[in-house]
Amino acid sequence: MAKTNGTRSEAEAPDEEGKAAPAKRKPSRKLIITAVAGLVGLGAIGGGYYFLFAGHGKAEAAAVPESPPGKPVVFLDMPDVLVNLSASNGSERTQYLKVKVTLELPNETMSAQIQPLMPRLMDAFQTYLRECGRRISTARQASTGSRRS
Repeated sequence: MAKTNGTRSEAEAPDEEGKAAPAKRKPSRKLIITAVAGLVGLGAIGGGYYFLFAGHGKAEAAAVPESPPGKPVVFLDMPDVLVNLSASNGSERTQYLKVKVTLELPNETMSAQIQPLMPRLMDAFQTYLRECGRRISTARQASTGSRRS
């Protein structure tokens, strides 16, 4: 029961010498995985180049809003504030905090409105900083007192 050449597929058909032609091989899994990994790697390199080097010129120009030229901000320097942070019991060495504050104001008229209120503003800063110092020293004393016990 020999099959005729007409019923055989091309891969099984004997060639001129009478031997069967080799069947076409499918690519191996390892080759496919390597090719996919190479394409992913090239895509990552291309994307990295775009994000790091090529795309910044337009993105930064669009991201930085320019302030209107007619409204410059005004900075008002306040006097230095010197606050004693140590506790009143005298158990610690004396600690001071010196703060330089600069206020950013929307316009010059606001600066003129703040100048008469400057003593109140300075008092509010000093009171707040003194209270922060007391809380810090109280917490420090509580933590060192619990370690000694």
